[in-house]
Amino acid sequence: MRPINKPLALRRSVSSIVLLLLALQVGGRQVSPDPGWSAYSLEQKKVSVAGFVHCYRTNSSKDDAFAQVDDSAAIRLIDHTARAGGEPFGVVILNGLRNAPTAKPDSHAEHWKGPYGFAAGLWWRGLDNTTREAYVQGVFWCAASQQNGVVKIKDGSVQTAVGRLNDWYVIQDDDWKDPRSNARVDIPVFVAMERTNILNFKK
Repeated sequence: MRPINKPLALRRSVSSIVLLLLALQVGGRQVSPDPGWSAYSLEQKKVSVAGFVHCYRTNSSKDDAFAQVDDSAAIRLIDHTARAGGEPFGVVILNGLRNAPTAKPDSHAEHWKGPYGFAAGLWWRGLDNTTREAYVQGVFWCAASQQNGVVKIKDGSVQTAVGRLNDWYVIQDDDWKDPRSNARVDIPVFVAMERTNILNFKK
């Protein structure tokens, strides 16, 4: 039995690791093929895409951007592309929205005016923290992928952002005792993210 050349084996191991790291880089940047997206439920993916769209509408000054997109089809496209990697995740979501078909009009659905729809304080109250994090992460993916946009991230921690929003909306058992709770239920979450210094809107 031939003895193992330990220095040679070590060099080969190091070389393999280097090649693996290089394979994970595209165009000089580190690629995260699936930064937590696959752990989301379908509902959480929809909420995350909503956060992305709200940020995109502010960046593009198009209040109705992607309003007619079939979000289920968009999510399937995002799922498929996410497994391959190769692009910043915000770009993956944007391409999924752009390539998704238009949804059939639903005459029974509620229609909301404005760029943020029903995603205000009352809606935020009905979510669990994991789903709240999905929304904030969607906003962050958008802001990070559009460097020339007006929306800038001031605090990059999703968990910290959710905690700050929960405090601002007074998410607690005895919230009815605090007048701020009722006063803020109709304020969109995206707007609250600026008011709590999570985001900065460049003028």
